[in-house]
Amino acid sequence: MTDEARDAAYHCLLDALTCALQSLQHAACTRLLGPVVPGATMTFGARVPGTSFQLDPAQAAFNLGTMIGWLNQQDAAFVTCRGHLADTLGAVLSVADYQARKALAEGRAPATVRDVLDALLGTALPVPNDDSQRATAARIDRCDSARIACAAAVASLLGATPAQIALARRLAAAESRVNGESVAPPPWWLGEANARGVRIALVAKSAPATDDDVAPAVQSPTGISAANAEVAAVSPIQTTHAPRLDESVAAGIRERFSAVVTAHFPPVQAEKIKAACLDRSRLEALPINELVSLTVRN
Repeated sequence: MTDEARDAAYHCLLDALTCALQSLQHAACTRLLGPVVPGATMTFGARVPGTSFQLDPAQAAFNLGTMIGWLNQQDAAFVTCRGHLADTLGAVLSVADYQARKALAEGRAPATVRDVLDALLGTALPVPNDDSQRATAARIDRCDSARIACAAAVASLLGATPAQIALARRLAAAESRVNGESVAPPPWWLGEANARGVRIALVAKSAPATDDDVAPAVQSPTGISAANAEVAAVSPIQTTHAPRLDESVAAGIRERFSAVVTAHFPPVQAEKIKAACLDRSRLEALPINELVSLTVRN
């Protein structure tokens, strides 16, 4: 990944966390958060930024994805042809935090924020370069694209083989539909897409490990369109497709992040978060579990 691409991913992370924290001011959003079963928790569970929840990775992905997408205020600079660069962050960050905490307990080094930025970039879909690709992209529901991308990204984070990653894509695509009409999605659609992507990835990771073994299981069921199959097969983003941010846009993202963190957290905690997050080089080197720990409300 180029430095320019990582800089875009870094600012996208700040922007998404800003949106997530702002959503916690809305009771309709917070009522959806937490474990599926009230009081349930998980050892080495993924933490949800801005809250005190410690959940299984799929439910944490639902929580964070819902928070990020609730206000629909993600910066337009990160829009890709089928969604937004942050559409997979709920799944990527939740699974990375779970894995990092588990690695520490087992005496292994956890992933860093830089690893998460690379994973985030790897989930984006490139801008179509011809009319037929643009027509296909227009017919794909953004929720479907997010679910497929989350499934592939999480399978990769979990150490799946290429065949298992391909299976995750195809399982996620099998739940897709080509929109024949405009339907307003519920406000928690992004959280559901992230959570479903995590669950699909976990299933695919348990599948046989070779292409020959997996092949019979990944055939598209009757009724799955060629458009959905195309989305499932799309390769990860190339660095040439990464958004290029004007400094004025980047500065605005950092300012909003700082203001929201100051408003949401106690003063001492807010200053620690800003000190770590507003210095990109320092943040990239931080273990991902430490970033999440900084943003947890006790």
